[in-house]
Amino acid sequence: MSKPSEENANEAARRPKWPKRLIATQSQQFDESAFFIVLYEGSKAWSYILLTLIIGGVLAMCLFPAWPLSMKIGVWYISVFFMTAMLLLVIGRLIIFGLFWFMGVDFWILPNLFNEDAGVLDSFIPAYSFEYRADDWKMFAIRVFCFVLLCGGLYQLNQVHSVDDMRNFAETSFIDLLEWGKNKLAAPPQPTRRFPSLDEISTTEHDDAPSSEPTPKPFECLAPCGVEPDEDLLTSCKTLTELEKTSCFRKCTDSEKDKLTEARVLQCVSEQEL
Repeated sequence: MSKPSEENANEAARRPKWPKRLIATQSQQFDESAFFIVLYEGSKAWSYILLTLIIGGVLAMCLFPAWPLSMKIGVWYISVFFMTAMLLLVIGRLIIFGLFWFMGVDFWILPNLFNEDAGVLDSFIPAYSFEYRADDWKMFAIRVFCFVLLCGGLYQLNQVHSVDDMRNFAETSFIDLLEWGKNKLAAPPQPTRRFPSLDEISTTEHDDAPSSEPTPKPFECLAPCGVEPDEDLLTSCKTLTELEKTSCFRKCTDSEKDKLTEARVLQCVSEQEL
């Protein structure tokens, strides 16, 4: 039971037959001058149907590994085509907006597409928006500079890659993506093990075992010439100079040659300063 929301007696005297606002009364006893409101929710059949579809969809997605292979591949193809269409739409909107922006116009296709406050249907309304920009001379100069920069970048890109090359690359990448997903779904599941096998353990131990081969000594290439590779070898300018003329020096590796040459230069400079 409700009564009209009246602030004073004068408003009650001028009250219409069917007031626009009602408030619930504390006393819910029958009164001939009061108004009774009946709330009718209607049939809940559609609510039950939608709830059943939502629960069934969640269970179907959880059972995706048990789906037939053809259905899995079909879902993969649909997902890839849907994502490709979304990417093409987003990139196309940006390209068209940029072309009109150079001319001083804000032109958007589906301007409410990414509007968080709009609903599902409102995101596709209106189909486009067209509005002239009120820019000053600074913004006009920026638009001209960006246009020249874009033309220069496209010209340089055309010198390296042609349009056919980019189209072939896009087609090949798209086909490779489809084939990768198909092969991934068609491949048998790999068994998972908690502990490594005996072969893996033995291979790891063999790799970690120390090598029995002796480690080559530094400047071992000088041994055939009767030169002992020790620290005293690198402290004599005369010895290093004569050593570079021998055949053993030519048999050393490049890194060893660089070290000997650098040591000779440093030692000879230090001896001259003394």
